[in-house]
Amino acid sequence: DARGNPYQFYRMQIRNEPSFKFSGNISYSHKDIFKRGSATTLYYNTTYVEGFLRNWSNVGSSNLSRIPTQYPMDVGMAYTFPAKKVVLSLDVKNFFDKQIYDNFGLQKPGRSFNAKLSYFIL
Repeated sequence: DARGNPYQFYRMQIRNEPSFKFSGNISYSHKDIFKRGSATTLYYNTTYVEGFLRNWSNVGSSNLSRIPTQYPMDVGMAYTFPAKKVVLSLDVKNFFDKQIYDNFGLQKPGRSFNAKLSYFIL
């Protein structure tokens, strides 16, 4: 600080923030599967979040709250109808129904099934 005192949290891992995250995506698209002019896309998303502390490691007791390492995986498909104005998407979030948490330790929902119908006016 301005008086020359060392900053208490210097070189400490930021609380509620993992020090390492990774995400990846694989997708496969194919045209004309069901009807001429249509397109089908299959995809797989994965995320890796290294475990992290909910508070500064040098503050509080030795019994610190820790968010565990997590790697949720999502799968899905999107079908674009021949006119290219309508897309139907189906996906499964957290496919293996693992316990996952946000940065503040709140548990996120388990596996979920989602459907979306998009219509493009332009």
